[in-house]
Amino acid sequence: RDLKLFVAYVHQERGVQHLRNITVDHARAYLDRAIDDRWAAKSIHKLRSELSKLGALIGKAESMQALSAEYGAVVRGLTAAGILAGPARHTPSVDVVAHAVEMLRQGDLRHEGRAYHLAALLQLETAARSVSVTERFTRASLKDGGRIDAIGKGGRLQTFVISADLHAKLSAHLAGHPGPLADLGGYRAAFRRAMRAAGGRATGTHGLRRLSA
Repeated sequence: RDLKLFVAYVHQERGVQHLRNITVDHARAYLDRAIDDRWAAKSIHKLRSELSKLGALIGKAESMQALSAEYGAVVRGLTAAGILAGPARHTPSVDVVAHAVEMLRQGDLRHEGRAYHLAALLQLETAARSVSVTERFTRASLKDGGRIDAIGKGGRLQTFVISADLHAKLSAHLAGHPGPLADLGGYRAAFRRAMRAAGGRATGTHGLRRLSA
């Protein structure tokens, strides 16, 4: 969509009739306009990427890539200065999360074998990814000394020390249910519902990782 708008811009305002006649100066002017209009940083970065791809199509790959790199630095600086809006990543409050986890616990009591609240507590204590504390977490993940092993991104093994209370709860649950701790999709959906019910704005499980950090 952004590339189509750019092509419309050079056609209507610069009189360019053919893609091959688009120049780096046209792209620079459009990027400057996007900055002046206070586009979100994410949108400008996407536009940079699309302009680089266009450059490869019209025989101006090197110059367009150089322009993209130049404006990447500009946009990052403007974002850091608060002039351009960066990504909206809300961190949930401790009280809202506690309420949501309690709702998950209550829901787990009504569903035999479900342990969504334990997965949430694990994320809070370790900042691990949701897949690491659900489908990749089994009885074998529990280690002595209050430690657990979690399989992270790319299959990387991570070791964490968690609270004795949580370790005991996980041990008791997995003794009777040795399979994966939870279904990933079900956990994410239940967490979103609980966070909305608790009045939270950041409803994704990644918010637990930010709060943990």
